[in-house]
Amino acid sequence: RVNGLLGIYLSHRLHEETGVEPQMFYNDDGILLRTSDAASLPLDLLNGITVQSAQDIVLDGLLASPLFGGQFRQNAARALLMPRLAPGKRTPLWLQRLRAGDLLQIARQYDDFPIVVETMREVLNDILDFEHFKEIVGGIENGTIGIHRVETEVPSPFSAGLLFDFIAIYMYE
Repeated sequence: RVNGLLGIYLSHRLHEETGVEPQMFYNDDGILLRTSDAASLPLDLLNGITVQSAQDIVLDGLLASPLFGGQFRQNAARALLMPRLAPGKRTPLWLQRLRAGDLLQIARQYDDFPIVVETMREVLNDILDFEHFKEIVGGIENGTIGIHRVETEVPSPFSAGLLFDFIAIYMYE
């Protein structure tokens, strides 16, 4: 659950460094960032990380993430903010996504819109683990957690499993 938040931070930093928008995938074993347009990737993305900067980047990045969008759609439907086409009929998922996206654009204009606040709380605390993320970033910042950069030709066993899961998702799509 912490890897999702670290992935958002690393994606943002990689985009800052290279100008290329990476694809990010994470699971319990690690984080995979994929870019097709960069010749080489920087290995120093965690240099100078602070809890405050990481928190700001993650909170901004989370609002634009598909995870937040999906949870917002569910919460908005549960709160009856998403009207149905006809009573008793199901609304197609693509139409629900479009309506939820429109509603989210409007709701973002208000900092204290209840469904946005609840969705943010749910994503940060129930789905992801924001408190442990801040602990880990604090450990990296003060040096109690060390970062070792390694560049290899073949993936490690953890990375191989992560890469296989990533490929399986994109083969399915």
